[in-house]
Amino acid sequence: MLALLTAKSENEINELFDKIEKSKKWQVNWVSFYRQKWVIASLNKCMSQIDKETWILLPSNTNVAEPAHALSNRRGKNLKLIGHKLDQEKFIAINIHQKYNVSSHGQDKGLVSRNVLSIKRKVITVDSETSSENDDKKSQTINTLEYQERQLVLKEHALALRECEAKIHSIELVNLEKEQKLKSAN
Repeated sequence: MLALLTAKSENEINELFDKIEKSKKWQVNWVSFYRQKWVIASLNKCMSQIDKETWILLPSNTNVAEPAHALSNRRGKNLKLIGHKLDQEKFIAINIHQKYNVSSHGQDKGLVSRNVLSIKRKVITVDSETSSENDDKKSQTINTLEYQERQLVLKEHALALRECEAKIHSIELVNLEKEQKLKSAN
């Protein structure tokens, strides 16, 4: 099998297949499978139409594609027509996440989310230690949490706004430089 991976030409590969067929009659099915153009092209560089640099950069295993199986089996097995629907759902989820930075699976671990979770953990430990406290204090801590959560969201929005302003400023500087070059050229 290793010789098939390192063969330098199509003739060499065909000779190897012929030798295997002649020496071991029971491997005819194996040879007929691996003789298919798409199968041998995935194993041998000279049979593939992928350029040499890309071939070298690609991983030599299928670990990258393995998560696709878990995603398709999440809803059940042997579901032939659901693959397209799963692909569409995943595409929509990725698109929403990129566009709005909103996680669609409810496990967002962004800055705000992590801070809110840590605050909630602190409150839970305080509540477990002082379970005999009044409901007023609990509602007060909840109000405090909500206030802190709003503050974090505002800070995050302010940061995003500053980033956008910086981008706009850099674009304006580039445009100003271009205008000055045009004026000096005239």
